[in-house]
Amino acid sequence: MCSSFDFVANQPPQSLGFILWDAGYDVWMLNARGNIYSSDSAKSRQRFYEYTWDELAAFDLPANIDYILTTTGHRNLHLMSHSRGTTVTIAMLASKPDYNDKVRLATMLAPVVYLDGMSQFLQNIVKFFSNPVISYAVDVLTEGGPLFSNAHNDPSYFTLNPTLCSLELCPITNDLSGNFFTSSGHHNKSRLAVYSTHFPAGTTFNDLKHYIQLHKTKRFAYYDFEDPWKNIKAYGTARPPAYNLQNVRAKMLIFYAKNDSFISVRDGRKVVERFRDNLYKDTAIELPHAGFVHMDFLWSIKAKEQLYDTIIKRMREIDGETPQS
Repeated sequence: MCSSFDFVANQPPQSLGFILWDAGYDVWMLNARGNIYSSDSAKSRQRFYEYTWDELAAFDLPANIDYILTTTGHRNLHLMSHSRGTTVTIAMLASKPDYNDKVRLATMLAPVVYLDGMSQFLQNIVKFFSNPVISYAVDVLTEGGPLFSNAHNDPSYFTLNPTLCSLELCPITNDLSGNFFTSSGHHNKSRLAVYSTHFPAGTTFNDLKHYIQLHKTKRFAYYDFEDPWKNIKAYGTARPPAYNLQNVRAKMLIFYAKNDSFISVRDGRKVVERFRDNLYKDTAIELPHAGFVHMDFLWSIKAKEQLYDTIIKRMREIDGETPQS
């Protein structure tokens, strides 16, 4: 539900995008299909929004990578991803093995590969959206378009309006944003209005359902159409196949947080163990800081010292080892 804006949401000395730029890197900011910076209102709307992370991994991310490499003349690049972005990255590397050679180093912030240890709050959300009546109602109301898009015609715009939040006239929203998404000890409260103007950025109901399936089946697999014949048409089998994670060869940096309500510490450790051989210089860091949660990877004013300095150090080290063009 994030967008590339979250990488530059803070002041320049605290934002990963600006910090990378200051370190001498060209920064290409990618947006997933369906968010407020990558939407479609044309006749192709329904087909455009019929996606999950399968389509993002099969088409969208590879197209972005190829465009960047063609434009720059480089043979590989650094790939930064957070939350759902990590899901797409892993799915792409697993399903399109040749792209492992195009990724010099994959930095994974709050990686979502397993969702076994969900918080009670998220379990309630899963239960809510798993209700067939709710599922049908959401599909009708969104008309097959984006879900949780912070656009002016979306209800979330009125509850996350920057003017209201800056005046603290929406205490529930402030509490949710300030404690569930990012701890008050880790973010600049004056930036809450900025965050809420761009978050959430939108996804689709099918994409949300795909994560529900990941939680329920405990399989990092392709989307289940919940119809054997549709699955057979798409995959040749009644049950969606799992992604072949053995195909993932790219070097990685993995960061996860002990107090993340979205990605449990158990799931974070499981990702590290699964991709232990992929770690560059054994860089897998569990952030123990109290209150450091899911969006703090991008929004925390302390992230530079806790995360970004290590990331850039490792990037420069591998740059000295890997041919770029």
